[in-house]
Order: sequence, then structure tokens, then C-alpha cells
Amino acid sequence: MTRTSLPHLAALALGAAAASAPASAQIDDFDAGTNPNGWTFGVTTGDILEPTGGNPGGWLHNPLIDSFAPILTSGSTATNAVPTDMRAAGVTRIDIDAITNGVSITAAGRSFTILLRDTKGTPDVNDDDYAYSVGALVPQVGQGWVSYSFDVPSASNDPTPAGWSGGWVGDLSAFRPGVTWSDVISSVDVVEFWWIDPTFFAIFQQWDVGVDNIEIVSGELGVNFCGPANANSTGASGEISASGSADVSDNDVTLQATSLPANQFGIFVVSQTQGFVPNPGGSSGNLCLGGAIGRYNQPGQILHTGAAGEMTLALDLSQTPTPNALIAITAGETWSFQGWYRDVVGTGPTSNFTDGLAIAFE
Repeated sequence: MTRTSLPHLAALALGAAAASAPASAQIDDFDAGTNPNGWTFGVTTGDILEPTGGNPGGWLHNPLIDSFAPILTSGSTATNAVPTDMRAAGVTRIDIDAITNGVSITAAGRSFTILLRDTKGTPDVNDDDYAYSVGALVPQVGQGWVSYSFDVPSASNDPTPAGWSGGWVGDLSAFRPGVTWSDVISSVDVVEFWWIDPTFFAIFQQWDVGVDNIEIVSGELGVNFCGPANANSTGASGEISASGSADVSDNDVTLQATSLPANQFGIFVVSQTQGFVPNPGGSSGNLCLGGAIGRYNQPGQILHTGAAGEMTLALDLSQTPTPNALIAITAGETWSFQGWYRDVVGTGPTSNFTDGLAIAFE
């Protein structure tokens, strides 16, 4: 996932219950030639629902945006509405594919950003409160489609979760006094994607851009922390997620690590304690666990990332590794997981880690 934050181990509300329902997603892929959430670049040049050339299939295209930056906005009269109370909906991630076909000067040095806006139901921007997360660089001309994934810690009770910032007209980089993350995430009227960090200034240019596969994911298991992970040889940060149930009696948890280098070996590690150790043993990544760390390294648990750069492991919650023995996870415990994998960089062989994932078991 594309996130910008310093490793921040207190960013997790461990007391929050993890979702026990399977993950679900609302996807706008424009393949049917429809735009149910009313996504628009909001300029006089009309948006075009292109039938081909997307990632793949249909996509939303605007060939002429004369602005300091393209800004894609969800519609206020959507027929398949973006959830307003993202906390109640259990939103955990928002993904999008974007492309820059042309720009009159340059797209260099700009960061792709997601912004969640509480408009208070009025057209007056002066009363708006918003939260935003700055991601990787915007798509460059000739780069083709670029995928972005933003973690949305909707369950967090932190005033401002790691990887996110707040803003209003009086301060572009901090919440209005008295406003917190909880206020905004529970009242999101509009979702926006910016081809720039909202705190930056830029001159007007003419843009030709498009989007595809806008996905709002809810019900994923656990809460991510200590992200983003250090980039690996693919240029991406390894990401960990889980699916299944937080109810230990179900014994149904599957870990997945993505955005990894292809055809490398890796394992998952686990602990009841979080920590932060930069570059342990010469690794290119950061270990986000502490205390008694167990390794899933028994037969069938040493994994291969394959051509897709992913690894998946179905857990047996009654056989959780610790340094001394296999133990059973019990209800009321929170365990944290991380992916650890081999990599090869310019200086030679190394290893790296994904971000962390904490699951509060019931």
C-alpha cells in the first residue's frame, strides 16, 4: 500500500475489535460504461467513459484539465454511494489506478494523494474538515497505469493516525482545533484523489489523465502499523494483510504479503509485542516486532513469492510459534504479524520486511 509515515508504534488502537467478517469491496471499474459513484475531474472539459485502454477495459478519462493539478472527486448524488461513516462501515483500504497521458510542462516531483472531506453538507469550503494521506509520485507521462493503495485506519482513535494529516482552510496540514480523525472518518461526504500534495503550490498546466479500478475495501482483518515498510528492489513497500475471522474458535486466519520481489523465499513472523529495530542483521527493512518473536518456518511454512511477488499462509491458531514452543492463541489476546523475505539489491543479497499487522482475537 502506498502510505507516507514515519514508523509510529503507538498508532494502533489495540483495544479496537478486529473485523470478523470477510473483506468486501466496492469497485468502480467503468467496464460497463457506467460511473455509479459519479467520479469526476470537475472541469469544463467533460469526462469520457472510455470503453478500452483501461487497466484493463473501461476507464474514466479527461483529456484537458487546465489546473494546478487534476483532482478526482466522488459524486454527491452517487447511486452506489461511498460510505459516509467509514468507521461504521469498517473501511480499511482505498485503491485506485491512475495514468498521466500528457502534461504541458511536467509532472515530476509531485505526490499522489487521497483526501477524505467532510463538507458539513454545505458548498462553503470554509467549514470543510478533511484528512489526507500523501502517497508515491503521481504517474509520469509514458509510465502507463500506476496502482495506488491507501490504508484507511478507520478504527483508530488517535487524533491523527500515522500516515495521515488533517486540514481546513485555516491550516492545510493540521486539523481545526477541536476536530480529530474520528470526526472526519465518521462523516466523509467526498473522496478525492489529487495529483499533488495538498500543501504544495504549483502553477497551472494542461493535463490529460485518467483513472480505473477505484476500490473501497471494508472488513479486512486486523489493523496495520509501522508502515510504510522500506521499499524493496521492485521500488514498492511490502504489505501484509489478513482475511478470515478474529474469533479463535473459527481457527480461520490467512496471512498474505504482497508487493514483494518475484521468485524469492520468505516467512511470516509473530509476536504479542510490537517494537522497532531498523535494519536488523543488515536487513534492508525494519523489524516491527519485539519480545518473544516466533517464526513460521516449519515444513510448508517457508514460502516462495512466485511470479506475482506474493506469499500466503493459512494459520493454525492452536500452533502459534514462539522461541520455545508452539502455543494456542486465546480470546482477548492481540498478536502482531510481519512478513520477512529475501531480496537482491544493487549491493547484493539482502532481506526486507513488510509493515506490521495486529489482530485482536475474540
